[in-house]
Amino acid sequence: MNAVSSKDAMNSILAYGRRSTAPYLTCMFLGLLLAEYVNYLTHGRPIFKAQSAAIWITILTFLISAVLWLWVDKRPHASRWLKAFLLAIGLLWLIHMISAVHHADLFNHTVWILPPLLIMFWLKPAAVEDAWQSLWALAWGISAVLVITRVLEMAGVLRVMYVPVDIIQWESTRYWLPFSGHFGLTGRWPGPFGHDANTAMMGALLVIIGLIRWTRSSLVFVGVGVLTLVLTDGRAPEGSVVVALAVLLLFSKSPGVSRIPRILRYVAAVLLLVCSSAFTLGGAAGLTGRQVIWSDFITLWRSSPWLGIGTTGITAHLNVTNGFTHAHNMFLDELVRNGVFVALAVLCVLGIGMVLPVRAALQGFAGPLALLSAYLVLCFTEVRNDWMQPSILVLLVLTCVTMCWSWLACHADEAESQ
Repeated sequence: MNAVSSKDAMNSILAYGRRSTAPYLTCMFLGLLLAEYVNYLTHGRPIFKAQSAAIWITILTFLISAVLWLWVDKRPHASRWLKAFLLAIGLLWLIHMISAVHHADLFNHTVWILPPLLIMFWLKPAAVEDAWQSLWALAWGISAVLVITRVLEMAGVLRVMYVPVDIIQWESTRYWLPFSGHFGLTGRWPGPFGHDANTAMMGALLVIIGLIRWTRSSLVFVGVGVLTLVLTDGRAPEGSVVVALAVLLLFSKSPGVSRIPRILRYVAAVLLLVCSSAFTLGGAAGLTGRQVIWSDFITLWRSSPWLGIGTTGITAHLNVTNGFTHAHNMFLDELVRNGVFVALAVLCVLGIGMVLPVRAALQGFAGPLALLSAYLVLCFTEVRNDWMQPSILVLLVLTCVTMCWSWLACHADEAESQ
């Protein structure tokens, strides 16, 4: 009896793997998350062939995901707009590679993963429910990493990441940090993602994913996410949550939102955006010195506006940037690092990527647009991805656009059948 049950269970798992893209997508998300966490735990030290554990985990993750992808049955290929977006990402990768070689910048071997990953999305794009399952798995993974890290820090098993005393003192007088001085924390919590801004970003993503589709899991995601935002007080991540909420209020047709009169939703969305902007700009921390950083990087950009100066050029001019290695704004960083043409290419690619999410949002499917809007806010104050290597955020962008394609295709089929 047990043997029969085990065989039936195995057959069910194999059948699920053949019809669903969730396993390969979930594997990529969780593998990239694991790589980031291991990089934090090992401080990026090389372990084999002069490569860090994070690089080897990323490569292994992709290989496992590729096997799971091969197991999936053939699916409808991407539509014209989705193909245009995936092709644009591929061209952006190629342009960045050419720019990196031109400037003699260094890069690791994970750069070779992104092109085949785009092909996987092209030939077997994820369905809506498959994509949601992978995002739910990512949210559970982030929640586990954040909670486990904080518990181990309080237990004395892990040390809180070192932050210079002068920075802690400055932040303690300008940020709202109710837990500073308690539970082994002084100042903002750096967390397990290398910097308090990155940790706050993960908390923001948890809140947004939890709110898009409310389930029992959402209580965990929102709870952990809000607590993370309180521990870090990241204004851009907090602003990204506000923008995502505004998008959901404006476009969502979920039962909870649609019961609110439209005019009240519009007023609430505007008030959220205005109050959030006033709070961020008028707070004691202001722009956290970014106006000076941006000015320094614009000065650096003027030395080579068309082709940029590359990572090597920025490293050679740290005296100009006061030691900062990136511009704290993805679009300005592209200008300085790769020049006008590449920066414009990034904007064009993101514009193409917004077409399907906007169309889906106008028809009531607003979750992906909320996530992508939050991503754009997050990129305004930090450099979140380099368009060369796979990352959680690049995969998130690909998944959101693909999800919208699938949702629009399904609803088009339903309209034709009626």
